[in-house]
Amino acid sequence: MKTDIVIPKELLATYDLMNTINGGMAETMVRAWQEKDGYQMYLEVPGVDLEKIHIEAENQRFVIYYTIDVLGGKEQAPIYLANLPLSPNVDLNRISAHIDGDAIHIFAPFNDWAKGTKRDIDLER
Repeated sequence: MKTDIVIPKELLATYDLMNTINGGMAETMVRAWQEKDGYQMYLEVPGVDLEKIHIEAENQRFVIYYTIDVLGGKEQAPIYLANLPLSPNVDLNRISAHIDGDAIHIFAPFNDWAKGTKRDIDLER
C-alpha cells in the first residue's frame, strides 16, 4: 500500500540542518483560527529573536521563517517555522503582524467579497 504523504523539501532541509549543526531546537507553537473578520495566528518561537522572523504571503502560501548563519557566517540558511495554505478570500494588502510579549500575533482579514458584499449590476444597452 502506497501513501501519498507530501512533505515540503524546505521543512526536511530545515530539520536536517538543525539536527546536524545545532543539535536540535525548541518546538515552535503555531495556533491559527478563523473569526468573523479574518484569520488569527499566534506564533511562539522559543530561543529566537522575534525581530528576525520573516513573514511572507506568496503563491497562496503563508510562510514564516528566520535565517541562521552557516559556514562561518558566509551563508544564510532558512529555518521554516510555518508553511500554511493562504485562503483566496484573504486581503493580502491588509495582513498585519506585531510582537505580543514572547509571541507574534498575525491577523489576515478577509477581503470584501468574502464578507458577502452585494452589488446590483446595471445592464448596459
